[in-house]
Amino acid sequence: MLAVAVGCVVALVAGEVAVRILGLPDTSRLFLSAQDFSPDEFRSDPELFWLLSPRHPEANGLGLRGPWFAEPKRAGEYRILAVGDSCTFGAGVAWEETWGVRLERAMQAVHPDKAVRTGLAALPGYSTFQDERLLERILPAVAPDLVVFYCGAWNDHVPAAGASDATLAARLSVSRLFVLVHALFQPGLAPVRAAFERGEAPDGRRVPVDEFERRLGAMAARCRAMGATVAFIVPSQPPDTQRRFPGLGDYRSAVQHAAERAGVVLVDLAAVCARLDPDGAPPLPGHSTACFMDWVHPTRTVYAALAAELCARVDGGTAAPEPANLPLLDLRDGAVVVAAGADAAAPLRVWIGERPVRASRVDGELRATVPPRLPPGDHVLQVVDGSGARSLGIVRVAARPLDAARGLGEGAARTIVLSGEAQPGDLVVAFVTTERLRTPLATPCGPLLVDVPGLGAPRAGVVRFDLVAAGRPHTIAGPDGRWRIDVTIPRDPSAPRRDLHAQAIVLDQATLQGALTASATIPDGP
Repeated sequence: MLAVAVGCVVALVAGEVAVRILGLPDTSRLFLSAQDFSPDEFRSDPELFWLLSPRHPEANGLGLRGPWFAEPKRAGEYRILAVGDSCTFGAGVAWEETWGVRLERAMQAVHPDKAVRTGLAALPGYSTFQDERLLERILPAVAPDLVVFYCGAWNDHVPAAGASDATLAARLSVSRLFVLVHALFQPGLAPVRAAFERGEAPDGRRVPVDEFERRLGAMAARCRAMGATVAFIVPSQPPDTQRRFPGLGDYRSAVQHAAERAGVVLVDLAAVCARLDPDGAPPLPGHSTACFMDWVHPTRTVYAALAAELCARVDGGTAAPEPANLPLLDLRDGAVVVAAGADAAAPLRVWIGERPVRASRVDGELRATVPPRLPPGDHVLQVVDGSGARSLGIVRVAARPLDAARGLGEGAARTIVLSGEAQPGDLVVAFVTTERLRTPLATPCGPLLVDVPGLGAPRAGVVRFDLVAAGRPHTIAGPDGRWRIDVTIPRDPSAPRRDLHAQAIVLDQATLQGALTASATIPDGP
């Protein structure tokens, strides 16, 4: 009997050692928030449940997104930690369009004598339990000056799959083998999702709201004890999400209560959205509102406005004016070359406008590659190094030409042929209207010159270019970068003739960053 008992213990110990060596169970697969993760993008982590996989194109050495801080902290460096989930990670937007990096740019403009840098301490699906453990891992080495928390938008409220985050973590620390075997006999995540759709959480929430509030307060206290300024963002969601999941309101209230108790800066995302979209533009057909890409993630325009609000509330300073008479830089072979000083410190970041760019320094010259879809207009080339930010010149980008001609067809319809150049594989969408805008609408993709009905642009100019292909003439640029769109325009032969105005937008299919072309007029003459 003793031998059998010893054998069982040995087998269990061996099994525990084996699953730990093999990294089982895959902890990212135990959560409703993470069930759609691609195995190429995320890897299991014994404490944080998941991190970015090294195969992810933007993963850094910590398993987070984007550039990370060098160690040790440099003199004159101002460090920002942006903490949260996919709304901080920037699901659906480029790294430089996240609110954390836009905050870096806003703070840099206020403090040109400092080297401002942001680290995104956030991943899709993260709860405050994971955020707190991540902070424990990274905070001492980062030594941030400002920590901003955008928590409670979704994942803490999501139903637990058998156990809360804290309980599951405790079980994993005791026996990963037990958790693996237990998961094999569970019905899976489908019943949890079905319960969530009904507004139910049979096993409770991933992080109950009272625990959520305590964790926020504890993280704020830890950061402030290290000398950092702390700010909270009160999350918001589209009206339909708030209606379907009223419990999210408890988490929004908890953020407010935690901020009041801690005495930290508080910015309400709902107020930011209301200023951008004061009339509450109705949802676009089949999609979300002007301010949200989906059920919870804000648009890039909202992230920019949120960053500006944070900068004003945290710092209250005024952005330093750009130096006068910056030289106009020559653009050759997709790059600009400018004297940068042979003894200058190595750049931490190089920007053209609001886009980070690849740059190299040779013999006192800096060569910066211009992004292929930079919006038309004037953009400042700025280097941020150990001595702060220096503006070196202006990169002037002309709008891509748009060729427009009348095709065959009169009477009941006429055809307009639009063509131009883009990057191979780019999505190109055409707008053909009878009206030009009296005042061009400033957008992240350049000035919109034609009046496009139904584009979903409230007064503040939140234009959902991520949705423009739906129901509009579009195509994909060929391997040679050339594209052509034939647009058929119905016409009433009895109506007065009217000129047509056209403009197109060129979009990177992966990031949906893009640039508007020049406009063209097609006379409706004989």
